[in-house]
Amino acid sequence: MDALSCTYTVPQITLVKQLGLSYDSFMRWKRRIKAGAEAVSQPGPRKVERIDLEGLQQEIANLKHARKRTHETGVLYQRYNLQVSRRELNSMVIEARREHRSKQATSMQRIIWHLPNLAWAIDGSELTAAPDRSTLIMYHVQDLGSRYKFPPVAGSHIPCGEEVAGHLARLFTEFAAPLFLKRDNEGILNHTAVNAVLEEHMVIPLNSPTYYAPYNGSIEHTQGEFKAYLRNWVWKAGSDEGMELLADLGAHELNHKHRRTLNGQNSCQAYFGCPRISFDRRKRREVFLWIKQATFDMLKKLGDDGLYMTAWRIAARTWLQKNRYITIVRNGKVLPCYY
Repeated sequence: MDALSCTYTVPQITLVKQLGLSYDSFMRWKRRIKAGAEAVSQPGPRKVERIDLEGLQQEIANLKHARKRTHETGVLYQRYNLQVSRRELNSMVIEARREHRSKQATSMQRIIWHLPNLAWAIDGSELTAAPDRSTLIMYHVQDLGSRYKFPPVAGSHIPCGEEVAGHLARLFTEFAAPLFLKRDNEGILNHTAVNAVLEEHMVIPLNSPTYYAPYNGSIEHTQGEFKAYLRNWVWKAGSDEGMELLADLGAHELNHKHRRTLNGQNSCQAYFGCPRISFDRRKRREVFLWIKQATFDMLKKLGDDGLYMTAWRIAARTWLQKNRYITIVRNGKVLPCYY
């Protein structure tokens, strides 16, 4: 800066202002350099203890990382507050969380369903965005092969098992029942009336593992799309009845959204634009018995009847792979099928 000032005969304060800097800060940095210190250093008090960086990184990696937050970082900071600043620790935690999510995404399996009406999924959600801030309860049903969303059960109260069963029965009658129905372990979705409808139409249930939402990830994504749509148009509803109608319109709008996963088609084209697969009662019984026998064979080798639902899901997935109805992809690679 001194050289520039002498060369162009311009005062230092003018040059500093041209660079968009504070003249006071410039003079402070100049004094530090003259004294042999760093011109700019990290803000906050200096840490007096030597840091065990490898141990700290290992403890950060062992924390419970959620999607946007990491638990117990405050407790960790209390142990290292003499060695690292909170700003530096937060930066390390964010980087560790990003790496954790990347590894998690890499290890997750993605199922590609090749035919419409082979399997449906059902799940419930709620949205507190009605005109009077009341809660809208919705139960969504979606075809997994085409992402086609059927009109949901929507209202201001939680439907009983009979209502959900009646809704499924109407959909099975109008659109033809799928071979599989994925659902979670919520009591309403496992109500005796729901099970009776599945048994009547010979639909094979696939229950999600406990506390593992990604198993039914497609319908979870659908819930997010519905909520985003409703939040944008909630001002137009005016009443709870209007919100219920808006939920039906949401299904229509989302079914006509072009999707990369459907090669540029929308869900309506993918579901109605080609022949949907169907199974007669004899074939449904045959598939059910194959899955049941494969489940018993696995349990016999494992020697643990407590793994029945896990073995059932594996057997169903094996049958689907064996008959080329699905492809399972992990980290961009197709996984082989072990019969």
